[in-house]
Amino acid sequence: MILLFILAYPFLEFFICNWFVDKYSWSELFYSFFMSGTLGLFIILYISRGLSQLVKKTNGLKVLPHHLAIMLGGILLFLPGLVSDVFGLLLILPGLRHYLIYKFKNKIFAKMNSKNFSFGFGNFGSQNFGGFKTAHTNTQRFDQEPQEIDVTPKKIE
Repeated sequence: MILLFILAYPFLEFFICNWFVDKYSWSELFYSFFMSGTLGLFIILYISRGLSQLVKKTNGLKVLPHHLAIMLGGILLFLPGLVSDVFGLLLILPGLRHYLIYKFKNKIFAKMNSKNFSFGFGNFGSQNFGGFKTAHTNTQRFDQEPQEIDVTPKKIE
């Protein structure tokens, strides 16, 4: 699904920009790119300054996904294009941002609770951890009786 969107994105952007130019003009398209790029740059600069202070706070982990979503929205606004501007605005607007983060968290937690948890680098719940086979442990050592060891300190003369 994501690969299909990545392949279709340039064509979608091209057709939407052509529609915008037919309906309005080239100068208004340039103006919309310039204004959204400027807004995106201001958002990126503002949020990046606040991220270093956010990490130092005690509740930084609760609001970190929201700041990262706003930062991604600013990056999408900075990129020229009308489709990226729409997705950038979806990430910046509070109600939609909260909903998208809620859905993303649920998807990640559902993956983490599954038996084979993977982000694409190997299954963490299986024998192949990150593509490497785990060493088999010797279970015979647990069948033996524990030995008593004298741990009294020796006097050094």
